[in-house]
Amino acid sequence: MKKLFVLFFLFCFSFSFSQKKALLTTWIVMELNEQSLDTNYLSQPYLTFDKHKVTGNTSCNRFFGNYKIHCKRLTFDEVASTKMLCPEPINAIERNFLQALSEVYYWKIKEKKLYFLDEKSNCIMKLKEK
Repeated sequence: MKKLFVLFFLFCFSFSFSQKKALLTTWIVMELNEQSLDTNYLSQPYLTFDKHKVTGNTSCNRFFGNYKIHCKRLTFDEVASTKMLCPEPINAIERNFLQALSEVYYWKIKEKKLYFLDEKSNCIMKLKEK
């Protein structure tokens, strides 16, 4: 049993380290809840990860917060944003974006795309590297 725990720990550590290193950049939102985002908006939503913080733009407002990674698990917390008034449909994109961040459970990087998945492994956000 001890050997299994050690193997699992080593797998999680090596996965987290290599994948987290790949995460540390700026990612532009391409799809939100399976809907493609039109690039005609004033600002395409994006996230920038550093060691423990995330910052970015919701398409109208700037946001910032913390994130934690444990193996394939990803959580965002203490997320806050500026509160500028945004016209529709930009305001709807912002609401959906912030809601999606609160629902992220898993993450993966595949073929230079970042995927945020919910608890049932449904893709709730697809991003590309800037």
